[in-house]
Formats: sequence, C-alpha cells, structure tokens
Amino acid sequence: MEAAMSAAHFKLNNLIAFTDLNKLQIDGTTQDVMNIEDITSKWLSFGWYVQRVDGHSITAIDKAIRNAKKECQRPSMIVLDTIKGKGAFFAEGKVNSHHMTFDYETAKEAMSQLGVTL
Repeated sequence: MEAAMSAAHFKLNNLIAFTDLNKLQIDGTTQDVMNIEDITSKWLSFGWYVQRVDGHSITAIDKAIRNAKKECQRPSMIVLDTIKGKGAFFAEGKVNSHHMTFDYETAKEAMSQLGVTL
C-alpha cells in the first residue's frame, strides 16, 4: 500500500502495472476467501490512473498500454479481467487449477486441441 501511494506521490508516470483479476485464489473464489471488492476504486484512491480491460484481448491490452503512456501525472494500473485457465478445457475457471494434476489422456487431449501431435 505504501509503495503504491509513493508511486503516485512521486508522480511516477512512467510506471505501468497490471492486476490479473481472475477472481480465484488457491482456496476458493476471492469473494469467499478474501473479498477484494472494487479493485478499481482502491487503485484510484492510491492516486493511480486506472483502466479495466478484457485480459484475454491483446487489442484491449495494447490500447490500455498506449493510453497509460499518455498519462503525464501519475502511475497507471491496468486491471485485466481474466478467466483462470482460459482455453484449457480441464482447467478453465476451476479453483483447483492452481495446483491440479492431470493424467496422460487429459494431456494428450489438451495437446490435440492445440494442434500438437505426439
């Protein structure tokens, strides 16, 4: 918290940071384990320029970075709304994807979906 506020205080306008907001923790959802509530308002209260974008969209991320580079008075936080494990049929949106194991058949299927032949 102090570092975040210091960055704004000292007008570190060349600082661009990201928060991956996938809403999952190792023990459950952030809402159930430790609700971080409105992360955008928190960064704004620290004095940062804040944008919130689709974290799976390269176009949206690129645009946010370009906008952040235009900010002259304060550091920038880009909050990325993401889905943990997106695109991996066996992990997408699942809490246990932090530490999951999977069998050889699942690995083969995942590789096949990526177009990789074994």
